[in-house]
Amino acid sequence: MYDHLSPRTAVIAQLSDEERIDYCRRNFFIMTGFSKRVIDDVRGIIRMERGGTTVCRALVGRTGIGKSTLIKAIATACNTPDSRPVEVIDLSPYGRHTDLHEIFVSLLGFTGAAKKLANPNGLKLIKGRVAERGLKMLIFDEANALVSATRTTEGNTTFLRGMSNEDIGLNLMVAGTKDISSFLRKNDQLPSRFGRLEMQDWDGESKSFSLFLNGYMRYLPLRKASMIDTAEMIAKITSLAGHLTRDIARVLSDAAIYAIVHGEECITLKVLQDSYNEALAFYAPDGVMP
Repeated sequence: MYDHLSPRTAVIAQLSDEERIDYCRRNFFIMTGFSKRVIDDVRGIIRMERGGTTVCRALVGRTGIGKSTLIKAIATACNTPDSRPVEVIDLSPYGRHTDLHEIFVSLLGFTGAAKKLANPNGLKLIKGRVAERGLKMLIFDEANALVSATRTTEGNTTFLRGMSNEDIGLNLMVAGTKDISSFLRKNDQLPSRFGRLEMQDWDGESKSFSLFLNGYMRYLPLRKASMIDTAEMIAKITSLAGHLTRDIARVLSDAAIYAIVHGEECITLKVLQDSYNEALAFYAPDGVMP
């Protein structure tokens, strides 16, 4: 009935307006050429036999470009109910107190201070836990916490170097803004180990952006197809949202909700502008638009 939507979203499109609006507020992952390359890269890395220095990556991009969403997609693609070779650690709660060694041994189920394992027997215990879990890669999301954790800088860089050495043999990924590259340069050995994967802001004139927009629309349960990738529509979207995935997704989701509430059932230039104005009015103090 709704061929313009993904199969799952086509089912949602038959539900009530309230249920469809709730669905529009979800975060959706849209596979792009870049994200597919990154996921395939990680899959290849975790299939590699251990031995020698392992493979590490630095996923770099502006806040809001979609790094965390991509990381979740990597974990979903690589992990199963019976096997979790990829473990994601969100560093944002730790801030300037980030201590990777403490976080890691806690992840493995050890209690007590990490320094108690800083010996040959402790290393043996850590290697045993890693093997038991089938752990192949650690991904540190919001890794800019490492930049602010100045008291533990040396310990954190030593940890990253040590985990990727033969003794432990874990593949690593750190995800953050460009400042994470500066952090890695604090240890002479790290820059050459961490291959840089850069998430670029969206180019409104690129084919990949048109594909992304069309892909996103397949997850918004509108009952009519939207001509979203015309030159006028793209110009309007980027003028309202800029070039970051987070803001583009918000503008599209707001427009979809507006289209449902007002019975339009598709996104047009007018719906984009009206929904944007309505959102501004909602968030402005006393309902007064700036």
